[in-house]
Amino acid sequence: NYAIRAGDRATTQLAYAEAIAHYERALDVLNLGGPTGGEITCLVLLSLGEAHNHAGQFEEAQKAFERAASTARQHDLPAPLARAALGAAGLGIIGHTSPRHVELLEEAVKVLHGLNVPLRARVLARLAFAIRGSSTQDRRRMLVNEAECIARRCDDPSTLLYVLVAGHWGLWMPGNLDERLSIATEIIGLCAQTAETSLIPTAHAHRLFISTELGDIPAVDATIKTFTDLAQELGQPQRLWLAASFKTMRTFMAGCFGDAERCAVLTRTIGEQPAPVLARDHYFVHMLLLRREQ
Repeated sequence: NYAIRAGDRATTQLAYAEAIAHYERALDVLNLGGPTGGEITCLVLLSLGEAHNHAGQFEEAQKAFERAASTARQHDLPAPLARAALGAAGLGIIGHTSPRHVELLEEAVKVLHGLNVPLRARVLARLAFAIRGSSTQDRRRMLVNEAECIARRCDDPSTLLYVLVAGHWGLWMPGNLDERLSIATEIIGLCAQTAETSLIPTAHAHRLFISTELGDIPAVDATIKTFTDLAQELGQPQRLWLAASFKTMRTFMAGCFGDAERCAVLTRTIGEQPAPVLARDHYFVHMLLLRREQ
């Protein structure tokens, strides 16, 4: 119990490495025999996965969430299973969803079937986000609409914020800029009402992308600054890399090609640990566009 409380306290202080050590210590001493032990183990594994995510250790996070899901199945715990699916899939600014994430989310939808609860709203919205790469526009719309109805009926601002963020990704299409702008405006407002600090940078990223589409450069600059300040405050490696990537994008847009190339190299270096694949891909795109213009 003391190790769990210490891990929770370290997480609130953004000391993620310390939190990971405490949660791992708690797992070492937990009794896994009975149903109570199984439920506590699930909760610790979920906290461990979140701490790994915040620290940019995504492979370790996936292992923790998979263990949590397995333990939840073993002890017939639908809520922890759904939370494990949400944790594994994440809700990052640059969405990366594997087929395994989709499987876990589909499983979570089944175990929560018929329950109009905030957790199910989150799972439905995150599933819409997860399947956005396939030709499933009608289903994505249905999932987001159902999730939003549940969240508004429950009068839960934190869940509504999550649903709108995931739904924004799930419904992103070339022809619905006005709809996405309306969603992004509500997301920013909800951020002021809730303590969901982990989603605030994502909300500003939505506004950044929309402002770029609209050609509103003053809004782009202001949003990049806000995002960068939040990333530095939270100390999350992936978001620090994204802040650098946004700066590279803006420098390139300004036509400062020499500075843009230096920013691109630095951005890739920053992203090598927290997002190696995405950092490489972003660098490739930055340099391709840069060399084309040159």
